[in-house]
Formats: sequence, C-alpha cells, structure tokens
Amino acid sequence: MVMKKYLTLLLVMILAGTTFAFAQEDDSVLLKGKIEQISEDGSYITVGGQKVLTTKELVEEAYFELGDNVEIKAENSQEGLRALSYEYIYDEELGYDDDSEEVYPDQDY
Repeated sequence: MVMKKYLTLLLVMILAGTTFAFAQEDDSVLLKGKIEQISEDGSYITVGGQKVLTTKELVEEAYFELGDNVEIKAENSQEGLRALSYEYIYDEELGYDDDSEEVYPDQDY
C-alpha cells in the first residue's frame, strides 16, 4: 500500500515537472490576422491589435503590406513581442484575394 502511494506521488511529480519544463522552454506566441499597421521605420507591425517588433530588413524582405493576412510567431521580450518567423495566409480553397473577386491560378514561385 505504501509503495503504491510513493509510485503515484512520483508519477504526479514527473508529469508536473514535464509540463513546467515545456511551458518554460517555449515562450512563443502565435498571432494570426491582418497587418493593420506598419511603422515608417519598420521597427514594428500591428497584427490583430498586437504590436510585434520587427526590423526594417524583415519588413522589406517579407514585402509586408497593410491588409496582408499573416501568421506571426513571436517571443516575449523585455521590449514586447518580437517576431521570430512569419507565414502568409492565403484563401487557397476559393482562390480569391480577400479584397476582390479576382481569381489567382495555382502558381509556383
């Protein structure tokens, strides 16, 4: 009976420790939405109401424009959310641009 209590306690401690380690290891945030604002100097963009710190080089390389649908992976820093990576989100099922009825054919770029 005593051994069963110790094994149960050990199992609970292992599970709790593992969960804590994962939460501590990955402090990133995933934001999805339209780009609502791009600072003039390229130091940040706003996605879904959240300010995300970027660099001018990232903004230029990614060709970010207002209204683009994006998924931004960011990390918490002392200055705020800092962009780690990005992906564009396209409406692939319909093949439509969000702002128009224009159809875009499947192309590899």
